[in-house]
Amino acid sequence: MRGDRQPVFQVPKVVSVLAVFLAVIHIGRILLPADWSYGAILLFGLVPGRYLPQFAWEIYDFPGGLLFAAAPFLTHALLHANFPHLLINGAFLLAFGSAVARQCGAARFLLLSVCCAVGGAVFHLFFAQGSGVPMIGASGAVSGLMAAAFRLGALAGPAWQTLNVSIIVPLNDRRLLIVCAVWLGLNAVIGLFVGQIGGQTIQIAWQAHIGGFLTGLLMVPLFARRRGWPGEWR
Repeated sequence: MRGDRQPVFQVPKVVSVLAVFLAVIHIGRILLPADWSYGAILLFGLVPGRYLPQFAWEIYDFPGGLLFAAAPFLTHALLHANFPHLLINGAFLLAFGSAVARQCGAARFLLLSVCCAVGGAVFHLFFAQGSGVPMIGASGAVSGLMAAAFRLGALAGPAWQTLNVSIIVPLNDRRLLIVCAVWLGLNAVIGLFVGQIGGQTIQIAWQAHIGGFLTGLLMVPLFARRRGWPGEWR
């Protein structure tokens, strides 16, 4: 029995690989010439203004065609503004992503992360219509993983980490409701201000935070590992 217990602070391999992958992409981008680096942000970041109805037909003129018009809904999560931005998201990824990966398994963890990134992008697009500022960063996906961890029982304490079967916390759980209210309220307040990250003044994509959070909160039951499901995390 003791051999089946997993250390609370052990980071699953899939989470470590994802964190390293994000770091490699960031380092690779900043090593590019300035024009290429900014071009990558414009191409792979989510620019809401490009998706206004009056520009619908121009989407086909994107470099790479329709595929590259749809790609930013996911690829925005692979880019970061600077190292502090990367480190903050990386820290949250290691903390909450590890909790989710242990309970869901590697493949479902990755799929849920993709859903949270896309959900955050869609939410951001809806509330930032017409903006010409590229939205980048894994914050939406990480927010979704945080919500998923809470619904999987992270609020129950360290003992939950050793369970082999996920426990889905109901949406009316008082602790869950308090945490959700605090997180959503905090991001609503952030939406009224401009943040400072690494000495650079940037707009914080609070819309993506909320959209990703709600996506993870509602969708995690579809990905949680249940008794008898194949592919348990090892």
